[in-house]
Amino acid sequence: MVFSFFKKKDVEPVGHKATKPVVQSATGPITDIPSGGPVSIASSTLGSDMIQVVESGVSEAMESSAICYANEQDDEAIAVLHDDIVAGESRDNVDAWLMLFDLYRLKHRKRDHDELALRFAMLFERTAPVWPMSDTVQAVERAPRQVVPLVMLPTVLSESSIGAPMAQLTDCLSRKQAVRIDVGACSGLDVATSAILLEVLQRLRLARCAVTLIGADSFADVLRGHVEVMRKEPAEQPYWHLLLEILQLSRHLESFENVAVDFAVTYEVSPPSWDEGMAVPDAKAATVSDTPVAKSSEPEAVVDAFRFSNAISAATDATFAPLLAFGKAHPLVRIDFSHVSRIDFVSCGLFMNALFTLVAEGREIEIFRANEPVIALFRIIGVTDVASVIRPKI
Repeated sequence: MVFSFFKKKDVEPVGHKATKPVVQSATGPITDIPSGGPVSIASSTLGSDMIQVVESGVSEAMESSAICYANEQDDEAIAVLHDDIVAGESRDNVDAWLMLFDLYRLKHRKRDHDELALRFAMLFERTAPVWPMSDTVQAVERAPRQVVPLVMLPTVLSESSIGAPMAQLTDCLSRKQAVRIDVGACSGLDVATSAILLEVLQRLRLARCAVTLIGADSFADVLRGHVEVMRKEPAEQPYWHLLLEILQLSRHLESFENVAVDFAVTYEVSPPSWDEGMAVPDAKAATVSDTPVAKSSEPEAVVDAFRFSNAISAATDATFAPLLAFGKAHPLVRIDFSHVSRIDFVSCGLFMNALFTLVAEGREIEIFRANEPVIALFRIIGVTDVASVIRPKI
């Protein structure tokens, strides 16, 4: 069923008694919407100022869909708009098509999005909005990518602190699993802990586990501080061997060869040899903290803009206080809605109050990257009368 905020004289005959749709909030009905004329929402609901809903210029189906979506009735929002496009009422209304594209995207319905894109291209003879690459790439890449554990060495390696990281490394060894080791924070260790770390690193390398070192250069400098050419101290050999292992795993061949020669001269032995058969870390592997994102599809940040995030629901005046504070320092108030999935009806009214305040203070307002259901609600409430809403190009 399609309902409208406004009485359309060319649709409803004189004397027709229209039903009164009820706008829902998180706590239940807010107010009945009168069937004719512009709608005023009392200041007791939306703050100290009156918010008047004006003629929006959107179709009845778009109005209905926008309100359903604001009320988290997503399936109804899609059905109303889809049926209207199929029935032909919105067949030539590009805004309605764009709104349905965004609803499919927001609900992750790629197949429906692609089918709509084909019909759009045939009807309008222009390129349809494409499915965001970030969604596709993340779905494809996450499955095959190996999650590589990250082991961090403590600032000081001691008998009491070495147990936990060694257990993690031993577990990776038993699984013959790739591992990343952050050694950059380690600035102190003794001969005993050097020998323990050395043994595990050598076993990982010989087992052909792909090891990636983080902060290897700074850790190598720490180890260099424990050795000296021609100082033939048998107790210092673990430092030498650990330094060579770090250079080996970090693939610093020239430095490895120089230290190997220094070691050979100092202890009058043959220099250690470079291991050509080391496992090479997979550049495509993800760490535990990595999130694969298609950077090319991510929009560039709106410069010097106030950013909202997530859904805006059950808002209060305090929700928009940071925006008002931001506006005091910016004659042109740029608002980034790219991370807002939806805004409910009452919150949108409070947002409108905040915009009125900014306009009264002489500010110009630009809103960027709002999705189409949110833009439709903006048009219904009248946000587009006080702010420039800038759509992304398709």
